[in-house]
Amino acid sequence: MGIVTDPQHQQEHKAAAEKSSPEEKKRWTLNDFDVGKPLGRGKFGHVYVAREKRSQHVVALKVLFKSQLKQSQVEHQLRREVEIQSHLRHPNILRLYGYFYDQVRAFTFR
Repeated sequence: MGIVTDPQHQQEHKAAAEKSSPEEKKRWTLNDFDVGKPLGRGKFGHVYVAREKRSQHVVALKVLFKSQLKQSQVEHQLRREVEIQSHLRHPNILRLYGYFYDQVRAFTFR
């Protein structure tokens, strides 16, 4: 699992996703969320409060700009963050529910 920033890895990610179970195949997009007010911002992007439209769950939506990640050579750190946080279960750590990306941005939501 990882955030995909280059075309070769996008194809590998797509192939891996096709082998997943139906529940894991959910392809999130920004249209799945009602994005609200900003909660904070950092060097690579912003965090917003958002509501997932179907379930009405409120989440923190982190929006990161791929160009800044690439320029700072930290794409691997984002991939690692997703890998680690998607498996963490602790009452004091927000659970990573999912991620998705478009041409310009990468999104994670907790």
